[in-house]
Amino acid sequence: MINRRDNIPGNQEIMQNELLMNIGKVHTTEMGAERIRRNLGLGNIDVEKWCIDKIGDELSSIDQVGKNWYVYNGDVVITVNASSYTIITAHKNAGKKEKKADRTERAEFTVLCLIQDGNRILLQNRVKNDWRGYTLPGGHVEPGESFVDAVIREMKEETGLDIINPELAGIKQFPIKGGRYIVLLFKAEHFRGEVVSSDEGEMEWVEYDRLSEVNTVDDLQDLLKVINSAELTEFRYVVNGDDWKVFLR
Repeated sequence: MINRRDNIPGNQEIMQNELLMNIGKVHTTEMGAERIRRNLGLGNIDVEKWCIDKIGDELSSIDQVGKNWYVYNGDVVITVNASSYTIITAHKNAGKKEKKADRTERAEFTVLCLIQDGNRILLQNRVKNDWRGYTLPGGHVEPGESFVDAVIREMKEETGLDIINPELAGIKQFPIKGGRYIVLLFKAEHFRGEVVSSDEGEMEWVEYDRLSEVNTVDDLQDLLKVINSAELTEFRYVVNGDDWKVFLR
């Protein structure tokens, strides 16, 4: 973490990396080393190396204020001149400013869409072994792509239809290694074009009262509940070993 008073977007990580990328230039003077040794009670050790190790520690956080960097590690703060890379001093940090926990999480984004025409819905009879059966069409969101653009694009590719004003109707999620898999659930009742199928599977209009007659994927009924209910928003799998439980809320 790095905080600059000018707080220009995009400069924070750059400034932090500038210090870390030039860590080979970091040094101190004899006077500075004696000051640090006295302030921290370090005894007869290599003060310069000790400070450099602290600066490079992944648990350290770095601020730049004016002409200096301030490196926080545990109960110690180290001051480094930003132009000469000289370690000016180090002392006990009464405020104990430590690195905040990283709240960034790995996520894989996809979309599904319930295309509805009166009492019938458009389903895809998936042929892939990983998820075989009648389900809602959908696919992955490309990096940097808006979620609405993604569902419009995927419906065009999967069904041949141009959906109009799709509405976000819920969210589905389950854990994956290092993060979670997010499925944004959309609904569209306005569209144009002719239905076509793709390599993913044949598209078919199915009436609600016929759903029990076709081989749907395991969670289709629960997905429809979330999408069609004003009282439900989230479909969540909680995984314990091989046991996957569904929670709707």
